[in-house]
Amino acid sequence: MATVPQPAVAGHGATRHPVTTAIWPLGALAILFVLQATMVFTRAINWDEFFFWHEVAQFSGGQLDRPLQTFHVRLFGWLPPFYTNSVDGIVTARLFMLGCEMVTVASITVLAQRFTDWQTALFAGLLYLSAGYVLQHGMSFRADPMLAATLTGALAILGTSRLSIPALAAFGLLCGLAGMLSMKAVLFAPAFVALAWLRACESGFSLQRLLQLAGGGVATGLFFALLYIWHSTGLVPESDAVGQGGKMIGISAGWMFFIGLPVYAQMAIKSMLIAPILYVWLLATPLVIARSSLDRAEKVALAGLWLPIVSLFFYANTAAYFYAFILPPVVVACCLPLRWGIIRFGPQLMTLSLMVTAVVVWVSEDRAVIDRQRQVVENVHEIFGQPVTYIDQNFMLADWPKANGFMTPWGMSSYYEANRPAYRTALGQQTVPMILANSADLLAMLEGDGGLLLPEDAAAIRNNFRLFSWPIWVAGKEYPASSTEFGDEFLVPGAYTLQGGPLEIDGLVLAEGMVIHLDRGIHRIRNPGLTPVTLTWGDHLRQPSRPLRPDAIHVDF
Repeated sequence: MATVPQPAVAGHGATRHPVTTAIWPLGALAILFVLQATMVFTRAINWDEFFFWHEVAQFSGGQLDRPLQTFHVRLFGWLPPFYTNSVDGIVTARLFMLGCEMVTVASITVLAQRFTDWQTALFAGLLYLSAGYVLQHGMSFRADPMLAATLTGALAILGTSRLSIPALAAFGLLCGLAGMLSMKAVLFAPAFVALAWLRACESGFSLQRLLQLAGGGVATGLFFALLYIWHSTGLVPESDAVGQGGKMIGISAGWMFFIGLPVYAQMAIKSMLIAPILYVWLLATPLVIARSSLDRAEKVALAGLWLPIVSLFFYANTAAYFYAFILPPVVVACCLPLRWGIIRFGPQLMTLSLMVTAVVVWVSEDRAVIDRQRQVVENVHEIFGQPVTYIDQNFMLADWPKANGFMTPWGMSSYYEANRPAYRTALGQQTVPMILANSADLLAMLEGDGGLLLPEDAAAIRNNFRLFSWPIWVAGKEYPASSTEFGDEFLVPGAYTLQGGPLEIDGLVLAEGMVIHLDRGIHRIRNPGLTPVTLTWGDHLRQPSRPLRPDAIHVDF
């Protein structure tokens, strides 16, 4: 292990507080893991987590059609039969993600020891876990915690092992698995290249070492191919769902990469505010590396570990959860300024400074949102009794058929690029009796205040759905008292229940409470009574026993 000398900083005594114990970072790590374990059960489910659970439910039901970036379903495909409420299933899956995060922290510590001492390596793990976005999303149910664990574990093997055949096999398995989990694993490339260069340099570029490194690459390709073949076996052929399909793949390549300021610049700023100490060391790292007395190969290795953070300036999907994925190699690179800080200020003050912001983030959590999310799902089940096709933002009803695609910035970019009324088309091809307004934009569009959808789509939805029990819109119409007959288009066929008084439909006068089956198309309507009336899809759908008042059902990043 290389001995890391202290950078020369005028006016500071380098040995004022010698590091003699690991109790402080170990204790802090234990406390933060306990706090985060409570967040597994109390933090609101994010839209992306609902989507990941939907893919698990698809796989469990034999309907998954995408082999790439869906390998997580192999781990969790047994869970959906045990849960009717997707919120509870996701909470259970989060426990596995918490374990992945523990592996990540352990791997950070092991790799950091390659460049510093044991105590500073533990502080590198604490620097990662205490970062606000990591504390909030490091155990969330998405690819990022698994990617962080597999890739950081592979880096630890590459940087510290003897590169024996078992070690290279483990390295290849972890990297191949990471590639199956998400293609953004490639963002760790600078870290892998830099560590490979370091291992080659330390051996004097011996043939044996070069063959070992090449063997790691071959093992990665082999395991990726084997995992892909195994996972793709038995999946259904790729389908053309609304808002998805082949064209989205082409659009995504242009949408996901850019040059300039971060797409999620506000989240980047917030990440600094809820992890200020991290950013102090992160920004100081390049200068400290350059001024250190490490040999050139070690400097290159640390620089390569730091470089993945630059992806913020060219990779678009850098929302809050991205930081749990991208930060592990970066905090390893921060070990040099961390070492200086521990010696200069002492382990106690360093620990407390990291803990303060982390605890503030934990205390500020809105723990009521997850209960509202759970109640939304229960209310939908109570209203309909059995699955119906629906529209929402994020697949909140995992195993119910959905008529639209994922309404993320990426998905909506594809929708706008196509410039076709996909939602009206879906209503014309499927029976879609419900819209779950689980995003602010979707809610604003339903209430007539937003331009989320193309005008033709927005008009079709507003004219065919009415609020039934917040945030659940059901296919239906409202008619004020009027003796004038007019034509009205129905895009959702099925039984409709009349409430509020009599109504004449296609010359047939219906009384209050009657049910009529209406086909898709234009029907002649006249309200001969003195009061407004409503037509609601379904045969006397019941209001939920625990209706919700309008309130947040997601937590902002």
